[in-house]
Amino acid sequence: MHRFFSLLVCTAFCCLITAVEASDHYYSVDDMLALENIGEVRFSPDGSFVLFEKGRAYEQQKNFAAVSMLGKNNTEIFIASTKNPRKPKSLLSLDGVPNWFGAFSPTGAHIVVHWYESDRIRTGIYTFKSKKLTAVEGDISSAYESLDRSPVWVSDTAIVFQDASVYKQRTGTVFQVVNAEARQRMEAATWSGAAPGVTHLKTRGSAEVADIDEGQLVYFDVKTKKREVLAEGDFRKIFAAPNSKKFAAVEYKGKRPAPNEEKVEFEPEKYDILALHLFDSEKLSAPRVICSDRCSLRSGVYLRWSASGKKLTFVAYDDAPQYEKLTLYVYDAETNKRVAVTAPEVAATPSVYGVRSLYGQLPNGVWLGDQLVSRVERADAARQAGAEGAEQQSKEASYDWYAVSANGRTARSLTARLSDAPGDYLAVWDEKLLISVGGDFVAVSKEGETEVLTAAVDGVVEPFCVVYAAWRDTFKPSTCGEFQEKAISRGLDPYLLSNDKLVFAFSRKNEDIRETAGSDINDKRYAVLDLRSGAVSDLVSVSSTDQILAVSPDGASSVLKRQSDHGGALALMSGRKQDVLLRYNQHLEGVKGGTPVYMPFKREDGTIAHDWLLLPPGHEEGDRHPLIVKFYPGNERRGDRWSGDAGMTKASVINEYVLASAGYAVLVAGMPAIDYADNQTSEPMYEMHEPLIAAATRAVEAGYADPDTWFLMGYSYGGYGTVSVLTQTDKFRGGIAMAGKYNLTSGYGLFNRGASAWMRSFYQPASVSWSETGQGRMGGAPWEKPDRYVRNSPLFYVDDIEGAVLMIHGDLDGVDIGGAEQIFTAMDRLDKDAEFIRLWGENHFILSAASIRYSYESMFRWLDRLDD
Repeated sequence: MHRFFSLLVCTAFCCLITAVEASDHYYSVDDMLALENIGEVRFSPDGSFVLFEKGRAYEQQKNFAAVSMLGKNNTEIFIASTKNPRKPKSLLSLDGVPNWFGAFSPTGAHIVVHWYESDRIRTGIYTFKSKKLTAVEGDISSAYESLDRSPVWVSDTAIVFQDASVYKQRTGTVFQVVNAEARQRMEAATWSGAAPGVTHLKTRGSAEVADIDEGQLVYFDVKTKKREVLAEGDFRKIFAAPNSKKFAAVEYKGKRPAPNEEKVEFEPEKYDILALHLFDSEKLSAPRVICSDRCSLRSGVYLRWSASGKKLTFVAYDDAPQYEKLTLYVYDAETNKRVAVTAPEVAATPSVYGVRSLYGQLPNGVWLGDQLVSRVERADAARQAGAEGAEQQSKEASYDWYAVSANGRTARSLTARLSDAPGDYLAVWDEKLLISVGGDFVAVSKEGETEVLTAAVDGVVEPFCVVYAAWRDTFKPSTCGEFQEKAISRGLDPYLLSNDKLVFAFSRKNEDIRETAGSDINDKRYAVLDLRSGAVSDLVSVSSTDQILAVSPDGASSVLKRQSDHGGALALMSGRKQDVLLRYNQHLEGVKGGTPVYMPFKREDGTIAHDWLLLPPGHEEGDRHPLIVKFYPGNERRGDRWSGDAGMTKASVINEYVLASAGYAVLVAGMPAIDYADNQTSEPMYEMHEPLIAAATRAVEAGYADPDTWFLMGYSYGGYGTVSVLTQTDKFRGGIAMAGKYNLTSGYGLFNRGASAWMRSFYQPASVSWSETGQGRMGGAPWEKPDRYVRNSPLFYVDDIEGAVLMIHGDLDGVDIGGAEQIFTAMDRLDKDAEFIRLWGENHFILSAASIRYSYESMFRWLDRLDD
């Protein structure tokens, strides 16, 4: 049946020629692995030029083991003048070495840049006037920190950064390679008799000395070339104060033992001891200790300086050695005093001590000048009464903001009089708090006066941001709405507000979702609000296939990623004028992909199943195709656009378009939502088969799918789901299960294989929280809930599997490969149809171009064998 297999395995050259010469060239693995991409895009502070990162073809990456690099090890920085944007040039001459940029200095005269060299991240400062790169001696500790804008500018010419050991840096960027090398060294030492190859860990109860990696906090001035070590230790976060020479640095002091009677909670950083120090970059003297010993920070990310740089707010435990009581503090840098916020309205609310979203921590307090205002979760009367719709309300942002007195003892509400509950925190402007309320943006003064800023806008406004994230292709368009669910940063001020201009988005028109995805589905209108005059002006209108990647400081221009299935373009938009900065993925011109069809279905409980079906290229009315049902448990998906995982512009081992090009209809099933509350237990193994069978049946009833040829496919939690479903139904001929967990009993507590060789101190494995409170939802440990663990482990029901199973797993996956080995062994023992592929050196995400290619070749051979 696999009519296009020859196209899928031809060489890249062959496929490019075919795309030009033939009109029926369908999207192939080679097309996918030749994909280029765009990284971060940013205007200079004065708007005179644009920087952007261009990624080379996926298969040309220097090191596929560099998982944490998030593609940065394959990019190059380009610069384009906004006056002559059509001639971008490479910013650096590094002979093809991958490079990317960090933060601009305050005036924009310099920028931090990084480059990837021999498995190390190097750092330098580029000066635009001289076009000179000054290398900085030292190593930042991970790629993630470079993406978080580390190092930090403390003046227009000086940066401060954590100089970590090379060992620590490498473990944070290429831990598969580091793990392999560490194992080789230990094995060599063991078999030569020179030393034992040992990883010796201790529990919190037996630990005597915390393991702290060596490191230094370093100051470097690009103008004077002065480099000075400010402190020894493991400094993980640095926060520079505005309008002053001060900066705060968070030092990791180690892990504290958990008391024997305490039930271990799975809160990130709960057991970390974090100290807070204050430095002066002008005097470079010994730091002040703000919080240490009996005071331990809850997390460094909650720090926030006042606009004057005189005051700092942070959250800390203040009851050592128990470390249970959290307190919100205000620190005065001029008097060196800290005040605990004890106002009952604020201190009694857990939300003030940090709320986490999918993307990180949200702000517990912001400054209006030197006035602290704190966010407190609103106690909605309807929600408390359990009224209809209360469950939905509880998932939505609902906060009040309180002004806290100088002594921290009293607080008064600034927003209680608003009829609609305040939602998103946007920014602070002119000593006013900008928030989202009832579909409008509202300014709130520190006296509690409110003003609707978008009353003249016809439509519901949404916060907009262009924060760089390597996974942003998944979220279109670039809006940052729903404070509790989607907020990416602690306020959007640096990304959304500049020169008294506020960028926002709102719906251009309300229209029903069409059955077939089109470029105008969910079109957005982007506008700029002049906060001084109140005037609103259009920025740009984009379709669902476009993304705004940057907005100029004056709000007059933007850079768009104009993506289509026939290639992409990076365009500078100024009003109606468009200048193309770069064209990429031109090899997709003429290549045919599938056609997505939206198939919504209203469930009995009133929720909508947002199913999408990708039909093969060349589909004609009346054609019925073999069906691959691809799913991820708990993923409701969205109905406003085709929501595949990859599309034709992203390299992935689960790309729906590659599967569709082989002649399969690919159903991306919208699954019922999952409540991941810590106290919520469930039976996850038995929640999937009925929705999937119903979705596949609807595809048959719509006339698209062959009623007798169904396959199942899932990755990670979807891999677990795939095998689970096959134990409960014979509707599917087989399933492709990748990177899944299949035995919850033996999977509990396992270390990450990609980290085990270089672990020097114990950390609670992710497999524990996954099992007890995460997707596993077992509600406790195996010794507490043994029956539940067995009942939800597909390994114990392998004898019920009727279909074939193809298992693909990376051998360094943190989701342990042992469960896949057990399933394969069991199926062999039972004389059932199974294949097992171990991909050496791959982690949870299969990244190597060679591994991706081999996986597809194997999948198609497997499907061909069963589809006869």
